[in-house]
Amino acid sequence: MRRVLTLPLLATLLWSGPLQADDLSVATDIPPVHSLVSQVMQGVGAPALILPGITSPHDASLRPSQAREIANADVVIWIGPSLSPALARNIETLAPDASTLALMAVTGTTVRPYRSLEAFAPVAGDAHDHDDDHDEEHAHGHDEKDSHAEEHAADGDHDHDHDHDHDHDSDHEHDHGDKDAQAEEHGEEHAEEHAHGHDDDHAQAEEHDHDHAHDHDHAHGDGPDPHSWLDPANAALWLTAIADALAAADPDNAQTYMSNAESGIAAIEAATADTRAMLADAAGQPMAVYHDAFQYFEAAFGLTVLGAISDSDAAAAGPASLDALRDRLAANPPACFLTEPGAPPRLLDAVGAGDVPLAVLDPLGTSLTAGPGLYPALIRNLGQAVSECLAQGA
Repeated sequence: MRRVLTLPLLATLLWSGPLQADDLSVATDIPPVHSLVSQVMQGVGAPALILPGITSPHDASLRPSQAREIANADVVIWIGPSLSPALARNIETLAPDASTLALMAVTGTTVRPYRSLEAFAPVAGDAHDHDDDHDEEHAHGHDEKDSHAEEHAADGDHDHDHDHDHDHDSDHEHDHGDKDAQAEEHGEEHAEEHAHGHDDDHAQAEEHDHDHAHDHDHAHGDGPDPHSWLDPANAALWLTAIADALAAADPDNAQTYMSNAESGIAAIEAATADTRAMLADAAGQPMAVYHDAFQYFEAAFGLTVLGAISDSDAAAAGPASLDALRDRLAANPPACFLTEPGAPPRLLDAVGAGDVPLAVLDPLGTSLTAGPGLYPALIRNLGQAVSECLAQGA
């Protein structure tokens, strides 16, 4: 049975036996997580990167080489199913015996809820001004609940609160094998030579699973925002959890993992201090974002964001939401608009961002060199880009 590692449980887990360091295969999902794991594994080995950020992790589907990395993994370390719902089933199917660490499930992680336009920073004339304190309390009050939900989901138990939807998912998984086989006959490329016999069937099922989960999330407008790595305090916490997970699998190198984690924490603290200095004058300056991926960074560094065009799952807002955001920004002009590589200019124009200075931010750090130094560089780069953008709008 697949084991989900969370910090309080590591000391009590029973393993089938320690692995030799040379034989330890570790898979990670996105570049920031890969960076943290690379930091902890320095001098011992290097993890594989499954989702390099070329496509959004929200919509991830695996190439054959990526499927093989998961199938060969002894340990899988990832954000959790709220970021990549399809990847959850890939891990379950391709690596059922791997130990997994869902970082958003680590005890102590700050988990912020998915937010609507009304949950952004209040502005003058906003009917929701009085709700700001409540929203902040709500965000912190859900840390423990959402962390538990992440762990629950990572274990494959999707029966919470919406049994009728998730029962449908389970039925669909069993009923669509024939349709998957038909899709294969029409030439869709799947994992090379059926990596461990599961890649082809699963590549088809994951698309439906993601679409269904995506629709489900937006129907309810709630759930955890998965971009939790953009809070440096979370990343520092996770380094210790990563070290514990690797030490459980490879006890001979436990001391190296722990020492590397301590060095990584110091590097994150230095990057955080540098970024705070860059953004010392940013407090209270209004901004808007293209993709609501940065609320963890906003909270960590005291930024004021008025609204987003696309939500946390990167789904574009409908016409009514765009109109509401445009009205909000017209009444409270932002000093800077935070966008991302490839953001459609027409949507920026639709909310009146044409004359506002832009900062192009990449929450995954895909333009940075992969490895231990990526995460601290990501935090500094985001801070520098925001600082320069605000200076243009001053």
